[in-house]
Amino acid sequence: MAGIKEMIINFQRIVSELPETRQKLALIMAKDAHALTADRIQNSGINARGEKMPLYSQNPLNLGFINPIEFNAPTKIIKFKKDAQKGKNNGSYAALRKAYGLPIDKRTLTFDGDMFASIIQEVDEHDENKTIVSIRSSDRANQDKVNWNSKRVKSNILAFGDDEKKLISELNSKRIKDLLK
Repeated sequence: MAGIKEMIINFQRIVSELPETRQKLALIMAKDAHALTADRIQNSGINARGEKMPLYSQNPLNLGFINPIEFNAPTKIIKFKKDAQKGKNNGSYAALRKAYGLPIDKRTLTFDGDMFASIIQEVDEHDENKTIVSIRSSDRANQDKVNWNSKRVKSNILAFGDDEKKLISELNSKRIKDLLK
């Protein structure tokens, strides 16, 4: 009889701890999965579907709208604009990235790092049955970049790929096993 009583007490403890534990771990899992997502994009140029994203545009930019003061290396931008005017580069975004020393052999969606650095994970909804975590930028300008880039590559750039989903599933299974101990 004591065994059944202990089991009932243990299950009651698990049921009472599940929502609180789920909320804490949901945020941790979302942060971990997002870190893997950003790493996949920045190091491989691969979207959530496992496809290589299109390379950066070779179409000329409107150089009049590029203000060197808005960049952390304005002299590189000034040189890029002068070279474009002299025909030494085609004035495209790909050429701008190259002049800035950034990769152009894959789409990394990273120029100055602000967009990915701005990504946060927040609990939008939580009750005893479910926890919903949103992953988005902490500011409007970077959320606009996320939206624009997602539209440009025809894939939500914050979406988890198979590896990220597998991690979340494994972490959730571990959480449940740990609670049952």
